[in-house]
Amino acid sequence: MSEHKEVVENEIFNLLRQKNVLLQTPGCEEKVKLVDLSIARLQQAHPDVTYGMHHEGEKPMELEQLEKSEDTEIQDVCERMESLFAEAVAALLKRRDAQYRMAVADLEKEKETLFQENASLEEAAGTLAEVVAARVRVGRTESDALLVAGRVAEAHRKLQETEEAQATPARTKTRQKEIGERLSAIEAAKKEALQSAAVAFRESSIALIRGTESGLAGLLDGVRDSLNTLEMQVGPLYQPAQLTADEGSPEWRTLNRLYRGRG
Repeated sequence: MSEHKEVVENEIFNLLRQKNVLLQTPGCEEKVKLVDLSIARLQQAHPDVTYGMHHEGEKPMELEQLEKSEDTEIQDVCERMESLFAEAVAALLKRRDAQYRMAVADLEKEKETLFQENASLEEAAGTLAEVVAARVRVGRTESDALLVAGRVAEAHRKLQETEEAQATPARTKTRQKEIGERLSAIEAAKKEALQSAAVAFRESSIALIRGTESGLAGLLDGVRDSLNTLEMQVGPLYQPAQLTADEGSPEWRTLNRLYRGRG
């Protein structure tokens, strides 16, 4: 293919792309005719170039292929972007939950052990007073008997054991108080772990959203600049509001609420 022929074909191809944009824009019928006229003149002036030749009333084959390929390509990009955002949110939530579970795993095990111990103490508390009173009476009787038998050292040991048994209810209450205090501390530690996971989730989310915003801003700027350039060639083509979601739509309400700082 000669260089001159390639230049002409490129020019026709660009006109076909321009026509494709116009065909999708209401009120541009006259501009489409002007583009068709430009294509026809090029083909008339360069009969050796067959690019874009078609039967009357039919779309050029290249334009039809271009429309199909562009529709498919854009749809694929949209689907990939939607899927990417959904995967990103799912990954953020999974990471947040995993971080929290790891932080509280040991705390939950200790909490369960303390619950079991406290339940055992509560169960024994019902009969503990009667059992201790009986053991004290028996211990004192045995201590007195040892004293009478002249076994003084043994009598003192028995009396000491009796006093220790008598202190059992107080020790039980002290232990239950310690368990209660530790359970409160565990709940505070779990709350702190949840707060740390929440802060990490917030920072990761901000990084993701800021990156998305940057990409969206680049996309909007690029499309706007391209449309503005096309408008210089074909006249009015679009309104800036057309590039984003309609006012009042779910997307518009979400972004408007966030950008205005209402959360």
